[in-house]
Amino acid sequence: MNWTKSQAEAISYRGDKNVLISAAAGSGKTAVLVERIIQMILDPDEPVSVDEILVLTFTNAAASEMKLKIASAIEKKLREQPDNKRLAAQAQRVTSADISTVHAFAQKVISNNIHRTDIPVGFSICSEPENDLIISEALSDCLERYYERIDTLSSFSSLTIGHGGIKNDSSLRNIILSIYKFSQSLAAPAKWLNDSVREYKRVYKTGSIRETVWERSLLSETSDLARQLLDCYREINKTAESALDDNHRIRLFYLAEEQMIRPLAECESADEYFAALKNLRLGRKPAASKADKQDPYISAALEKISRLRDNVKTILKNPLLSYTDEAEISKTIAALYPEMRTLKNIVLMLRRRHRRIKLSRSALDFNDLEHTLIGLLLGSDGNPTEFCKTLGKKYKEIFVDEYQDTNNIQDTIFRLLSGGRGNIFMVGDVKQSIYKFRNASPELFLEKYSSYRDDPGSGRLITLSDNFRSRSSVVDAVNYLFERIMTKETGGLDYTGDERLNCGASYPASSGGYNTEVLFTDVRETNPEADKNTLEARTIAERILRLVLDEKLQVLDADSGKMRSCEFGDIAVLMRYTSRASAYESVFREYGIPVASSSSALFDSVEVGVVLSFLKIIDNPLQDIPLIAVMRSPIFGFTADELAAVRSRRRGYFYLYVKDAAEKGDTKSAGFINALEALRRAAKYMGIHEIIYKICYELGYLAIAEGMRGGEIRRANLKLLLKYAEKYEQNSLRGLFDFMDYLKNAGRFAEVSGGTQTGLSAVTISTVHKSKGLEYPIVILADTEHSVSVSESVLCDEKAGIALDYVDAEKRIKYPSLPMALIKQKKSRESRAEEIRLLYVAMTRAKEKLIMSCTNAGRSKAWLRPVLDSNSHIFRQAYENTVVFRDWIVLGFADAAGAKPLRKLMESDISELETDGSIGSLTVFNSHESSVTVQAEQKTPDEADSEHCSAPEGYAEHIKEIIEYTYPHRGLTRIPLKLSVSEIKRSMNETMSEYEGEYTPVLSSIADRSFRSGNADTAAQAGTFTHFVMQHIDPLHTSTEREIDEQLSALISSGTMTQEQLDMVDTSGIKSFFETGLAQRIRTAAAQGGLRREFGMLFPISADKVYSGLDCGGDKPEIIVQGKVDCFFFEHNGIVLIDYKTDSCSADTACIQAEKYRVQLELYANGLEQIWDMRVKEKIIYFLKPKTAVHI
Repeated sequence: MNWTKSQAEAISYRGDKNVLISAAAGSGKTAVLVERIIQMILDPDEPVSVDEILVLTFTNAAASEMKLKIASAIEKKLREQPDNKRLAAQAQRVTSADISTVHAFAQKVISNNIHRTDIPVGFSICSEPENDLIISEALSDCLERYYERIDTLSSFSSLTIGHGGIKNDSSLRNIILSIYKFSQSLAAPAKWLNDSVREYKRVYKTGSIRETVWERSLLSETSDLARQLLDCYREINKTAESALDDNHRIRLFYLAEEQMIRPLAECESADEYFAALKNLRLGRKPAASKADKQDPYISAALEKISRLRDNVKTILKNPLLSYTDEAEISKTIAALYPEMRTLKNIVLMLRRRHRRIKLSRSALDFNDLEHTLIGLLLGSDGNPTEFCKTLGKKYKEIFVDEYQDTNNIQDTIFRLLSGGRGNIFMVGDVKQSIYKFRNASPELFLEKYSSYRDDPGSGRLITLSDNFRSRSSVVDAVNYLFERIMTKETGGLDYTGDERLNCGASYPASSGGYNTEVLFTDVRETNPEADKNTLEARTIAERILRLVLDEKLQVLDADSGKMRSCEFGDIAVLMRYTSRASAYESVFREYGIPVASSSSALFDSVEVGVVLSFLKIIDNPLQDIPLIAVMRSPIFGFTADELAAVRSRRRGYFYLYVKDAAEKGDTKSAGFINALEALRRAAKYMGIHEIIYKICYELGYLAIAEGMRGGEIRRANLKLLLKYAEKYEQNSLRGLFDFMDYLKNAGRFAEVSGGTQTGLSAVTISTVHKSKGLEYPIVILADTEHSVSVSESVLCDEKAGIALDYVDAEKRIKYPSLPMALIKQKKSRESRAEEIRLLYVAMTRAKEKLIMSCTNAGRSKAWLRPVLDSNSHIFRQAYENTVVFRDWIVLGFADAAGAKPLRKLMESDISELETDGSIGSLTVFNSHESSVTVQAEQKTPDEADSEHCSAPEGYAEHIKEIIEYTYPHRGLTRIPLKLSVSEIKRSMNETMSEYEGEYTPVLSSIADRSFRSGNADTAAQAGTFTHFVMQHIDPLHTSTEREIDEQLSALISSGTMTQEQLDMVDTSGIKSFFETGLAQRIRTAAAQGGLRREFGMLFPISADKVYSGLDCGGDKPEIIVQGKVDCFFFEHNGIVLIDYKTDSCSADTACIQAEKYRVQLELYANGLEQIWDMRVKEKIIYFLKPKTAVHI
């Protein structure tokens, strides 16, 4: 492979400094990381063993992918050097190498050193829902203790009054949980809690905020506001200087205001801050003279100055600048101290109680893994333990992937393991840090970025800027926009120099059409009932149709390496959230566009989920949820009642319930246990692929799935799962546990497009978060008007601590607190930075074409009204004052050549805007003025006819063909998708009749079931209850009449049946049946786990077998058949099928009566043979009244 200079440096650098790789989107960071590891392993002079490196990734899928690539590279070298014993050893060690997530690594270290902890042996990781329930239980215990003493705890009483909610204490609980969960993401939760409350105590004691975290934070935050104010005044005074005389009163006025602002930016203490605020008063701006107004140049300058001063007023309205009275600020903070102290104590109690409950259940959560590992690595004296030093020496290099998503505690683990040896190799891109909601800390990346850049002695910074994913049109658009909107203030770093993308992708020569586009939908003047998302979706749908049907945009086929026309499956519509995705899906379907949501990933499908659940319990049967999922699946067919009956037998793991039930004679449970144990034994010597093959073929699940609705898709999904298992083992990886890790985030490996689920090429609708790490030939960014806000009742920050507003419990008045305002300001800034990064991630998913859709929803007539700076560019504060994708897109591209329609849409006078032609390929479509047309208003047919509505060339003919098309085999469209066995039995061998152009099956009247006595309803009930008894009676305990009577009595005593219902059953016929040789065969099969009763199934049959004379036109349409078999069992490589009948007939007429059910039995046999891939060797109808068996 031809590496770039930067890539080669990242791969080959060897030194004693930590390395940070700032890898832009599409720059091949994973390939670089893997190649560096491979070269270290294969180094002829100083080789490193694969078990001497630690690789920590963000997801299990990434870890599995990396392990596969390393294994593949070693296998390749080994094929070239088959006698190389070292390579052979490395190939063996890859599977056990420490390449995992931080949590998986922590779990491994803890398990191997369990004796050093207080954690029970054999602990498990509880799921997030389970952990939430445990936390809730623990919190209830804690609060109950406080409520018992509420009369003596005034601070707790104040908390409940001020923050407890109206109807219940849910608000207070949420506050406590927010503090607790945030603290658990830190390396030292208790210390952070104590330090946070200590700041309140200091103000409580001193009556001042001096030398507190809030003084430092206040100076920092207001310094940023002062910077924005000074930026405005610099532009004001530059404009005034260019148009007004030096002594002009308006110019002198604004120079004086700038000097008034300057002290605010230079404050170094609270004293200076409050003094500066006291003098911060805007005067009334002087009016322009008549001469100034008549001078067009001066008049234009004064208009610009006026709008810049409006920006000043907006900044001065920031809540932080309203805290002018230090005494009041301190009084409010001091009043919060008792409540904060109580909150801290509750949270600490909750932490202890939560841990105690988890340990009692031998369970840990993910935070426990990190904290326990920290406890092993860090001593109480704050220094690394001997264990930490020993473990750290094992690793010659520590690799951290996606470093921008690391949190505080994880970074602490890296540093402790490294021990200052300069052996941490970090790879990431802070511009793609989008997981703040998971407590990711991009600040860690930014701190190292700045430090290594400014001081190369502190670490090595290598930047990978070449993008090998996208065409130049996409790269140019990304650079153009982010040079304007991403600065150190808005996004954490300046998007300049090395941070800009360089186009490194090479595409075959092709015709045009790859220019980046902005689709604009005007929704402001529409019918009030018209939905914004629907209107925008129509614009997007029309654009998609043009791309696919008319323009036939050429894209590079990943498999063939050749250009081809784009398909629906090449297109992804990305959104900030998917809460409104249904509107887009609905519109797309109206336009005939197939669509698939990213939530319908391959491994979320039911049939694959069953197999994965089976693998989980083969690995460890003590997992209730997957165990029950397998038992309820069509493979074993347990009903909810049956599971409930099993569970009632004992307490503990559900597997033990089932095993106990099997030992006590429950045949269904015995069958399940026998099958599971056989697979568990096989797993000891068989590979994953063989185990899945056994589930699919020997247990018949592939046939069962194929017989269900959408059977072809389900079969394809299972086949694909087999393919992944085969691929997994081809790379020398083994073991059920590792395979489950490999598939945990398998949506990343499976195609998320609709083709995976529907067999069609479909447009993908996904969130930006889910799209990270993926790429699409064509990306359309939609629903860009979403904004975010910070509105929590409690806020937490690692440095600024905990913040609440103060509530006077007696007056029931809420007072805003300075700590709350400070953290909210910081969170808002961080939120804006993350939104900019999300936009970057979204735009860089595109390989060949990028389309951004915008509307003017939520905007007034005078839309953005940006102000131009002295260089005739949009004043940068406009970018800082928004958190909406749409606004950044419109503002950022407003000065692009070709963006005149955007400037017009702003509806403000920016004619002076200096355009920049560097992007060179931006196209703007306005839904009302371009060929992409949206019917934004409802019109009469005459109005619609009078307007010109253009469509893609050939589109009208395409629609006409669809409308006029006549399907040559219309009869096929009238065939039902699914029929029951009873319906087919009644209609079999009848002919299709044509009535008013529609084919309908001719069904005979319901056959007389030969109940000679009593009414039909009573006879039907008797049949139902008889089948119920035959389903529930245990054949292994039917050797005597007494055993049968005991079971019948148990049905009554357990409430399963009533005496009246049992009285309708011919129990003598049942007792006689169990004396037959057939019953003995059933008992034998039950003992071996081979008996199935009341087995429901779905399976396909050819339609022409039901509807004779049907013209299929060469096709072979199928109908799904639904039925339930009374009983069947496996015997000597064949299936014996039994159907019980309660018909009133004699032994002599039983054969004639049985002919009525021949079709039914043959259908059942057909289905069983498809599902189990085994011959039905006997089909038997047993008539209970005459006690006669008839073989069909």
